[in-house]
Amino acid sequence: AVVATQSNLDLGNITAASLAVTSGTVSGGTITNSGIITVSGITNLTAGNATTPQNITLTNNSNNFGTVNITRGNNVSLYDSNAITLGAATTAGNFNITTNNGIITVTGINNLSGTGSYNAGTGSLVVNNLMTVNTNNNALSITASDINLGTTGTLNSGTADTNITANNTIGLGTTAGTMTLNNSEIQRITANNLIKCKNTAIPQGI
Repeated sequence: AVVATQSNLDLGNITAASLAVTSGTVSGGTITNSGIITVSGITNLTAGNATTPQNITLTNNSNNFGTVNITRGNNVSLYDSNAITLGAATTAGNFNITTNNGIITVTGINNLSGTGSYNAGTGSLVVNNLMTVNTNNNALSITASDINLGTTGTLNSGTADTNITANNTIGLGTTAGTMTLNNSEIQRITANNLIKCKNTAIPQGI
C-alpha cells in the first residue's frame, strides 16, 4: 500500500504486506493513526520535507508492524503489540519505540538528533552486527529483559547518559544475570554514564 499527501495525514485501519507513507511535501506533514495498522513486511515512513521534518505518532495499542524504516521525521513515537524490527531510522527530534513485551531488533543505523527510548518491556533489545543506536549526545533509555549487541553492534549516547532498566538482575563482564552485558558489549557502549536499574552507575571499562 502507498499513501501520500501534501499536508498532514491520519491513517485509518490498514492491513497490508507493505506500506509506504509520505506526507507534507508542500506544508505540514505529521503522520498519525486513528486506526489499526497491520503490516507484515516493510513500512517506510517519511514525514515533512527536507528542511522541516514533521512528527510521526503511530501509537495505537493494536498496531502490528514487521520492519519499520524512518526516512524522515521529527519526534517519532511507535507502538507495536508484538515484536518489531527497526531498519534505518533518521529523526530530527526524539524517538520512542514501545512494544507489548516483544523483541526490538535493530537491523539498520538509528541516527537520532534527540533522545532515544527503546522499551521492550520483558522482551529483549537486539542490535545486529555493524548496526548502531546513536543519539548524538542525547540521553538513551532502554527497558528490556536482555540486551544483545552481537559482536559488533553498538550503543552511543556520546556525552549524555545511557540508562538501562532491567526487569531482573543484570550481569556484567563475567558475572551472570538475567540480563548480561559481557566485557565486549560493555566496551561498545559509549556514554557519559552507563546507569542500571535504580540509578546505580556502571563504570566504563569493566
